[in-house]
Amino acid sequence: MRYCDLEDNKRFGRLEFAIGADVTQEFRKAVAEVSEADWQPLYRKVKGQKQETGRQWAEVCFVPNKIGHSKKGPAYRYLATREDLKQAELPGVDKGDEEYLFPVMQLKGQRYKVFGIVTNMDWAGQELIEWLYER
Repeated sequence: MRYCDLEDNKRFGRLEFAIGADVTQEFRKAVAEVSEADWQPLYRKVKGQKQETGRQWAEVCFVPNKIGHSKKGPAYRYLATREDLKQAELPGVDKGDEEYLFPVMQLKGQRYKVFGIVTNMDWAGQELIEWLYER
């Protein structure tokens, strides 16, 4: 990520990126602090029409320890997406997060699939998230 931001590439200059971020315990804490009002619906274009996907996205105030040790360090944006985990739980069975093949979080009494994105792009959040999910 740092190389992409350095503008050292003679052919392309600064390389913009948006890649998956690890959903670490610290990232989960930052996601839990996002207010409910900051979560926005995620749309996908289908035949030129916007349709809701059932997912939501939000900017997350997060700086990992690896890059947060200097004011001169890179400034990356972190976004999270969440999707209501609709799978019903069996009575009497306590399913821990480790039983899923994707990160799961309990937020405000609801269980969600949660994914992270890190980017150096300065696009508007909705524009960026829609661009990513059209790919």
